[in-house]
Amino acid sequence: MTIGIDTSSTSTAVVVLDYRFIDYKLFSPKDKDLRARCFFIVGEVIRFVMQYPKDAKVMLEAPAFMATGKVIDLSMLVGAVYYGLLALGYEVILVPPTSHKKTFTGSGYYRYKKLS
Repeated sequence: MTIGIDTSSTSTAVVVLDYRFIDYKLFSPKDKDLRARCFFIVGEVIRFVMQYPKDAKVMLEAPAFMATGKVIDLSMLVGAVYYGLLALGYEVILVPPTSHKKTFTGSGYYRYKKLS
């Protein structure tokens, strides 16, 4: 089983696969305060992942190398999710953004389409 996590302080997506699509969740905090959004995302992602066995491989998208914008904020969010899941006993692999999207979508580019 593989759990892919695409982190963002505005909308974080989690996909669960086991040779087929199993589950999907999008976490979109409403709070304008960055710290409150990050606390919400970290807590919800960890609660969601905890539904699955500890032998699941977690692929966490790392911040993009040479990215501009709020890289520090995103790095702290990724770090909190990373260490939170490691502390619970999950194997967590940090993956570069284009590799992560390529693994789950077949290409390095992905346009979000909400599942109904």
